[in-house]
Formats: sequence, structure tokens, C-alpha cells
Amino acid sequence: MKITAILFLFFFQISTLSSQEMISWQELDTKPIIDSCKRKTEDCTLKKIKVHIQQNFNTNILSDTIAKLPISAKIIIDSFGVVKWSRSLTDNKEISSEIENLIMTLPKFTAGIKNGHPVNTILDFKMDLNNFKKFPSALSTKDYDVPPLPKKCKTTETPKKCISEYFANYILPRVNTSLLKEESFSASLSFVISENGEINIAKCVGKDDKLNRNIENIITKIKDFIPAQKDGKNVAVTYHLPFFGYTN
Repeated sequence: MKITAILFLFFFQISTLSSQEMISWQELDTKPIIDSCKRKTEDCTLKKIKVHIQQNFNTNILSDTIAKLPISAKIIIDSFGVVKWSRSLTDNKEISSEIENLIMTLPKFTAGIKNGHPVNTILDFKMDLNNFKKFPSALSTKDYDVPPLPKKCKTTETPKKCISEYFANYILPRVNTSLLKEESFSASLSFVISENGEINIAKCVGKDDKLNRNIENIITKIKDFIPAQKDGKNVAVTYHLPFFGYTN
């Protein structure tokens, strides 16, 4: 009965899409590509999907036992390049819901092409939850009334996402690419945002010490934060952020 209900829901949601043919990722002549990929490759798109989930995932909902389990996800991208449906297959409803919601916030893709025509695309992929558990949650647990924010994130309704995108957009273009030994890298960032909104102490923990120092130097040049507040006064806070990057 449970399987039947799931299958019915799957059929109902797919039926609301265009009547165009539904094609699996592997069968396409041209794969959907996320618009922000400089190199229009399948590899870049798959990496960006996973990095988007990793950067914005709420690690507080993971337990040590759950974190050891792999996850499978399914996405439907319509013929206009918009994500229309997602499912995450795990034994934990909260984790599945978190991943599905993050998938639905992915940016626009180019359309998948089959026989010269745009089509609806089904993409299946897997991720390792253990990669998420290695990093602290995005916001510090320090007691403050108003969190520190980049000035451009002051009016956002999704501060966590805005902050992640801010650091990615600030750090990645400034990284010394000659230090990169692999196509992708990950690190745990910790830094102090002062009462004046400046970052004057930073620590980056990753595989490569030279790359860590490079990223620390980049972070300490950031000067446009709105400082945190406690009882109406600006306060210095320690901030923790998981960071993922890759070349494309």
C-alpha cells in the first residue's frame, strides 16, 4: 500500500509537466547545464548540484549513525531548464525533505536536448552524507540578538543561503589556482567578525596548508560586514562556515 501511494504521487506530479517525452540523463544528446558553469560540461553541472546541497544543508539534523549512510536523489528538469520535481531516498524523512527543498532552489539549467528538441530530463545521482558531517554548521552558536551579515544580505529572507553565496563569490575568484592540486576542494573556515564588521582573525582547515593560508589571507580582506548585535550594542563573534570549491 505504501509503495502504491508513492508511485501514484510520482505519476501525478510528472503528469503535470509538459506532454513532451521524458528522457533519462544518459540518453540525452545534450545534457542540461547550470547557467553559471563557465565550461559547459556535464561534470561541472553535477559538481554544482552537489556543492549547492553541501553548502546549504542543515548539518544539525544529522546524527553520527545517519551520517554514514549514502543518499540517492532524483531530479526532473523540464524542457525550459527549470527543476520541477525532486525526490531523495533516505530512511530519514527530515533529511529527505531538506535535500528535496534544496534541490528545488537550484538555479536554472539549459534544456536537455534529444533529436534536436528540448525535452524533460530525469537525473539520478548519489551523495555521501558523511561529507556533510565533517564541517560545523554555518552559523555560530554564540548568543547574540542580531547575527553578522554582509551588507548585501541585509534584507534577504534567506540569510544562510545569501552568506554561503557571498563567500563563494568572494573567495573563489581570488584563490591562487596554481595551488590547486585537484578539481575540487573543501575546507572548514573559522573567523572572527569584529565590532566594526571587519574580519581580522581567520583559520582555514583543509588538505593543503598553502591553499589554507591563501584562503585565510583572502578572508581577512573582507571589510563590508554588518556586525552582530547583543543588547543593542555591536559585538565581536566567531563564525564557522563549511566551504566547497571546484574548478570548471
